[in-house]
Amino acid sequence: RPPTMDPPSSPDAETVAPPPPTTPPPAASTDSPSPSPAPTPSPSSPPTSTPSSPSPQSSPPPKDAPKPPPASQKPVVPPKPSTPHDLFLSHLAAKKPLGDLLKKDQFEKLFDHAVRARSEPLLEYLSEDEIVAEFLGGLVSANRPITEASQALSIILSNLEKTSDCIVNNHLTLLFSFLEIEKLEPRRAYFFLRAVSFLHQHRVPEMAKFIRDNNFVVKNMMNHLTSTHILQLILNMLAVERQYSEMPGMNWSEEAGLVTSIVAKLAADPENTIESVIKFFVDLSLSYTLTSPLIKGVPLAGDGVLLSTISDLMLRPSTSSGSVDLLTNVILPILKANVDDEQYYGELLNDLKKQSPHYLAMLSSRSMQVALAGAKLVSTLLQRNVILIELEAIVAFVDLLFKYKWANVVHDVISTAIIEVFAGNSVDTQSLFLEEKVDLVGKISKAILTEDSVGYKGHSRLIANALAGCQEAYVEDILSKNEAWIALQPPLQTLNEANLTFREAEMLRQMNAEKAMAAKLVVAPQELGAAKLPPPSYAQAVQATVGLTPVYTSPSAGTPTSSTESDEGVPDPVTSTSVDDEDTIEDEDEVVGNGMSEVDETANGSEGESSATSVKAEGESQQEAAGEEVA
Repeated sequence: RPPTMDPPSSPDAETVAPPPPTTPPPAASTDSPSPSPAPTPSPSSPPTSTPSSPSPQSSPPPKDAPKPPPASQKPVVPPKPSTPHDLFLSHLAAKKPLGDLLKKDQFEKLFDHAVRARSEPLLEYLSEDEIVAEFLGGLVSANRPITEASQALSIILSNLEKTSDCIVNNHLTLLFSFLEIEKLEPRRAYFFLRAVSFLHQHRVPEMAKFIRDNNFVVKNMMNHLTSTHILQLILNMLAVERQYSEMPGMNWSEEAGLVTSIVAKLAADPENTIESVIKFFVDLSLSYTLTSPLIKGVPLAGDGVLLSTISDLMLRPSTSSGSVDLLTNVILPILKANVDDEQYYGELLNDLKKQSPHYLAMLSSRSMQVALAGAKLVSTLLQRNVILIELEAIVAFVDLLFKYKWANVVHDVISTAIIEVFAGNSVDTQSLFLEEKVDLVGKISKAILTEDSVGYKGHSRLIANALAGCQEAYVEDILSKNEAWIALQPPLQTLNEANLTFREAEMLRQMNAEKAMAAKLVVAPQELGAAKLPPPSYAQAVQATVGLTPVYTSPSAGTPTSSTESDEGVPDPVTSTSVDDEDTIEDEDEVVGNGMSEVDETANGSEGESSATSVKAEGESQQEAAGEEVA
C-alpha cells in the first residue's frame, strides 16, 4: 500500500487529481530479493504531483473558490438606431442644431408630431440656451433662409412654456436686434410682428419691463415707421398696455417716450414719414378715447412741437396735403374733445402762444386748403375763454373771410367762430375783434352795403346780427360810438326783413301753422254786420314780408272772406261764392293751407332782396287757384 500524501496546506496550492488505481504487485518468490521500502517524504519538501490530462467530465470549482483576475475589456458599443424615430431621438440627445435636424423631411414630420404631443425629450431640447439662440437667429438674421424664420415662428407660437421662459429671460436682446437691420424684408418683418405680439400678450410683465428699461427698442422702431408691420406691432403692444393698464409698471409707452419719438422722427424726415404718422395717429385715436392721457399727450409732445412741425410742413408743397390731414383728422378732434378741460388747456396755453406766428403763416398762405386748416385751428382755440392767439393772427383770421368771394366753407368756419365768440361771455376775446386794427364792424358794413353779389354778404349779415344781440355792456358801448355801425342799422333792418334765415323761417312756419288752425274760428263779416273785417296781426306780418293777403274761412257759413273787402262789406266776387258742401269747404281749407306752406318754403329759401317779388307772384297764383277751385 503506497503511503498517503498530505493535502496542500496553502490555499494557493493547485488541486491535484487523485492518482489512478494501482494493481497489487505479484507475490514475491523465495529466490528474489525483498523490495526496499519507499522513502518517506520530508515535511519541508513540496509535494509532488503527477501530471494528468484534464477529464471532460471534471467537477466544477467550489463556490467559495476565488475568481481569476479580470482581463482588460473593450468599451461597450451601443447598437445603432434601427428606426427614424430612434435616430431622431439620438439627434435630440446629442443637441444638434435645429437647422441641421430639420433638413430631412422625415425628421421634420417627427418634429411637428413631437411638438403637438409635447414630447419630453423635445421640450428639454428646446429649452437649451444654445438651441433657442440658434433658432432665434434664423428669425432675426437677414442672411438665414426664410424657412428657418418660419420654423422659429412656429416654435414660438406653439406656446411651449420652457421655451418662452428661456426667450423672455435670456434672449430678448437677440430678438429685438432684428430692428437694427437697415431695410426689412416684408415677409420676415411679418414673422417678427407675429412672434413679438404673441410674446407680448403671453409674457406681459417681462416684455413691458424690458421695453421700459431698454430705450433702444423704441428708438429702433422709429427707423421703420414706413413699415406697416412695425406700425401694427406698436399698435398691438399699445392694445395690450391698455388692457392691463391697472397693473403696475405697464405704462411703458409714456416712460419710453413713444409719442415724442414719433414727433421727432416726423420733424427729421417729414417727406418719408408723414403718411405713416397720419395713419398711426388716426388708428391710435380710433383705439383710444380722445380724452385718454395717451391721446391728450399728442399735442403736448415735445413741448407742443407737433403743431409747429405741422405748420412748417404746410408751407412745403410736398407735405402740405399730408400735414393738413394730420391737423384736421388728429389734432383738432383732440382739442375739441378736451375743450372743457381747464387743466389740460392750462398746460397747453404756453405752447399754443408760442405757435402764434405759425398760425399767422397758415392763415396768410396762398393755398386755400392750408388757410382753411389754419382757420379751423383758430376757430377751435377761440372756443376757450382765454386768449390763445395774438392780435396779428386775429387780423389775418378776419381778413380771410373777405379774401375768397365764393369759398362758402371758409366763410362758414370764420363766421361761425365769430358768432360763438359774441354769444359767449369772454370779454377779453370779444375785445380782440373790436380792436381798431381788426376793424370787424367796418369790414362787415362794407360787405353788407356793397351792391356786388358776393358769397360772404349773407355771412356778414349774420355776424352783424350777432353783434347786435350781444348783451355785454362793453360791446354795446363800443358799438354805440362806432359811426359805421350806426350807419349800418337801417340797411340791416331792411335786409333782415327781406332775407329770412333758416331759424327765422322756422319760427314763421310755426306761427303760420298756429294761426291757420285759429283762422277757422273767425266769424264771417256778414254775420257780424260789420263793414270791414280787420286783418289779424299775423296777416300784417305776412303782408310786410311777402306781400300776400291770406284768405280766411267762416266755418258756419262756409264762405271764404278776404281782408280786401270793400267799405260796404261786399266780399270779393272771386272768393264770395257760397258753398254748402262740407267736402268742398274741406278742400278749400287744404288749398289755403297749401298756399301758406308755399309761402313758408319760399321764405326758408330766400336770401336776396328779390325773394319778396317771387314769393308775391307765387302767392297771387295760389290765391287765383284757390278761388277757381272754390267756384
